[in-house]
Amino acid sequence: MFHHPFDWLNESDRTAVEARLHSEFSAFFFGHVHSTVPSYTKGPLGGAVYSQAGCLYETRSYFNGYSIVELDLESQQVSIEAREYSDRIRAFNAAVGAIPGGEVRFDYPFFKGANGDNLMALLATVRPVIKRLGDEHVRLADEAGAVVLDKHFIPPPLTKPKRVSDYDKPEGEDQDDTGEYSIKDLLESDANCIILGRPEAGKTTLIHYMALRLVTDVPSVPRLPLRAKFYDFSKGNNAIWRAIRAYANEISDGKITPRMIQNLPLVIFVDEVVQGDDEQLAFLLSLIKDSKNIRWVLVANGYSQLANVSAENEKKLKEFTTVSINELSRSSIRKMSAQWAGDEVDGEATNQLFNKVMEHIARSGLPRSGYIVSLILWTFRNGMAGELINEAVLLENIIDHMLGKMEYRGALRSEFDYTSKVAVLQELAVFLRGKPRSLSKNELVTHVISFLQRKGLRYDGSKIVEGLISCGILLEIDDQAEFRYRRFEEYFTSGYLRDHREKFEKIISADTWRDYAREMDLYTSRFRSEAYLLNEGRKKVDSVEIPVPRLDGDALYKYWAMVVISPVQQSA
Repeated sequence: MFHHPFDWLNESDRTAVEARLHSEFSAFFFGHVHSTVPSYTKGPLGGAVYSQAGCLYETRSYFNGYSIVELDLESQQVSIEAREYSDRIRAFNAAVGAIPGGEVRFDYPFFKGANGDNLMALLATVRPVIKRLGDEHVRLADEAGAVVLDKHFIPPPLTKPKRVSDYDKPEGEDQDDTGEYSIKDLLESDANCIILGRPEAGKTTLIHYMALRLVTDVPSVPRLPLRAKFYDFSKGNNAIWRAIRAYANEISDGKITPRMIQNLPLVIFVDEVVQGDDEQLAFLLSLIKDSKNIRWVLVANGYSQLANVSAENEKKLKEFTTVSINELSRSSIRKMSAQWAGDEVDGEATNQLFNKVMEHIARSGLPRSGYIVSLILWTFRNGMAGELINEAVLLENIIDHMLGKMEYRGALRSEFDYTSKVAVLQELAVFLRGKPRSLSKNELVTHVISFLQRKGLRYDGSKIVEGLISCGILLEIDDQAEFRYRRFEEYFTSGYLRDHREKFEKIISADTWRDYAREMDLYTSRFRSEAYLLNEGRKKVDSVEIPVPRLDGDALYKYWAMVVISPVQQSA
């Protein structure tokens, strides 16, 4: 409700303001014009009712009256009854001089699912929560409101993946087939999609961003965005609903139902697709085949294609659009530096920060991903940069900062100290690593209580989990809880392996040691004096049989996939 109508705004301001308001509201009430000409306007972000009103009584020179507006979301109609003051009878009656009959009705045609579900109203309902989840994901350890997804996220370059053999082609050959994609391209497409990227390339952040765009810049075919993890899909009734239930409840406060999942047009993002688990992939592809109302986006670590896939699954995946996430350009890193510096892109503060970031990336060999650049920028801003910055150091800085903010007063003897926090998180990391499916918060609390009892510690397990959620180390989605970032889980797992040599030696001696490559990467970065791992790693490398004759091109890629990538273990 406001005084002046939109046409009192500057033309450029009106375009921006009206579009933004249309994305959030369904009715606008204003005055100033001293007339009543109700209307209904439908745009790409949905419909909206416009109702003008004059004063109840100004002078006889103006329309004097009011309107009664009824929005019926069930029947998808809006009615506006105009009332006008009559000097003759000194009372209000139907404003037949302004509207024939004194009343007008509009169909209120929201986009609907097959069963009449009000999709646009639902998108408006879930929008604030999807935005909140995205904002929380990109904030690292910043205070609330400092960083927001739609303003600070810079999408990485998205292209058609290159196969190994493509690098052997002469320059210029098939260059027009490389293909670049925009976020809008992916959102407007009807095709299912596979998004590939190296670890920490920003895949999950990209999911958050695409989900936010789906509910703010609604595409030509509106769809409700939902999220699940690869192993959340399990056999049984309502497999899709069980996988997305927690996220659906979180964003809609329980308004999304299993029936809606069967009828509404959806986009389901499947995160953490594991290369090599062909059986689970086959099950997921069977669900995809039977869900005609759903567009699927699978997200996995990789470079050119999903590896270790059966011929049958590979045939099905050929119908998917495959997109690769590339490293950020220098101009993108400069924009991020400007945001953190609070300066113009070409400002002096931006130049200094940008040069510092690029210098450390060059010295450390770290990838130019949004995740790494954000960690470096956060470290610089908090004055924690040392001589050598690797990913483990960056993670240690931010985790120490977050744990320092955790408040806990549930101990009977003393405050829950830093060492105790780390011990609990290491235990949770190993526990969660052995459980590919998402776990409930109650399951985490139960495990923490069991761990504390084994250690003879008299702390309140539920308060500990709440504290780890409040400081940002853990994330709560509906009734589920997990590490906020997968890298946090891997960081604490590496610490557990250092403190539990028997577990470490068991992993190193088994054929499944490759499944801990990311944890070992952090292990060697954090604990550089550990020669044992380096010696064992050298033995593993020396034991790999090199094929004769030597392979190149696609044959090399297939061999690498077979030797290096193995299915995730169901238990740690």
